[in-house]
Amino acid sequence: MSIEFIFFAALGVAILLGLRKRRKLAAEIEHLTGRVDRVIDGDTIVVRGMKIRLAGIDAPEMGQQTSSNGFFSLTTDAGRSARVILSDLIKGQTVDVEISGLDHYGRAVGSIRLNGRDVNLEMIRLGYAVAASNPSREYRAAERKARSTKSGLWSVGGFERPAAYRHS
Repeated sequence: MSIEFIFFAALGVAILLGLRKRRKLAAEIEHLTGRVDRVIDGDTIVVRGMKIRLAGIDAPEMGQQTSSNGFFSLTTDAGRSARVILSDLIKGQTVDVEISGLDHYGRAVGSIRLNGRDVNLEMIRLGYAVAASNPSREYRAAERKARSTKSGLWSVGGFERPAAYRHS
């Protein structure tokens, strides 16, 4: 066996053990309070070093374009817009996170509150996210209202649902 093989095998084992430890830690935590260190995209943040996917919402993917509104043929990066809005709402702020589980990437999934306000719901109300599968009535109603009042990304003609975009 070569030194390179042993090195890369040991590195691989260390990485796997680190991921398992991180997943176990995220699975054991139910509540977290901390400063938002980073906003990754419109529905994923980092609080105290832990990646958290916002529960119940789905924001456009980075690079996902809006639809044309028919008057102008301009489009915008819907994912980037959603990230900017979420960042404006909470980056650097201290939030409360109620963790409800893990997603298929091993990220904690949680409801984010800033001063008692439901940030997940706010992203839908502002028109920068849609209600995810099996949404609450409140999230569905907020999405309908954002769409009908042309809030946020709905103002430029709307956007493809992120789940459909990911599968296209």
